[in-house]
Amino acid sequence: EAQEAMDFLTATRGTQHFVLMGLCGGAANAFRITRDDSRVVGALMIDGYAHRTFGYYLRHYCRRLLRPRSWSNIFTGRNAAGRRLRQIFFNGNVRQSGSNPVGVSYIRTFPPRDSVLADLKHMIDRDVRLYFIYSEGGMEPYYNYESQFEDMFPSIRAKGNLRVKLIREADHTFTLLGHQTMLVNDIENWVTVTFNKSEPSEIT
Repeated sequence: EAQEAMDFLTATRGTQHFVLMGLCGGAANAFRITRDDSRVVGALMIDGYAHRTFGYYLRHYCRRLLRPRSWSNIFTGRNAAGRRLRQIFFNGNVRQSGSNPVGVSYIRTFPPRDSVLADLKHMIDRDVRLYFIYSEGGMEPYYNYESQFEDMFPSIRAKGNLRVKLIREADHTFTLLGHQTMLVNDIENWVTVTFNKSEPSEIT
């Protein structure tokens, strides 16, 4: 559908180059289209692909150890560690507080890291401008510190046409107006600075 939209804009406005933007699943779509379509010269991906690193796990578990609620969840059996301990000491004869009766869960899966790295290198070789933005609250299960992207893909950290930002305390949909304003201003600044040499009619 995105490629059909680009075809339409080329036919009606003469636009030859495009910058894509997407959130979550839309970020994954933007990544794949940018990889496959040479008309795309830039992509901004919000809460897109992420792979856990040693630094991620270190921060994740250290933060949990310092939270009183984490210890409460262990003792009451509200998390996996607590339920496991109760099974060991009470043979599982306890009610699991806070269980999910319908089994609904939302777990994101990402392509293998080597595959994403190869695609990134391909796009960088094409001189595509890439911007990855992560929300601290929304991506906490997968991404939780500023330099995690560099640790995920250390071989491309020095490339000038790739930018990464973690927006502190923002949730996945940037609910607070302050975070929305920050996001919009950041996107506008990135587009202006990155593509200021092009005429407005050349890029959509």
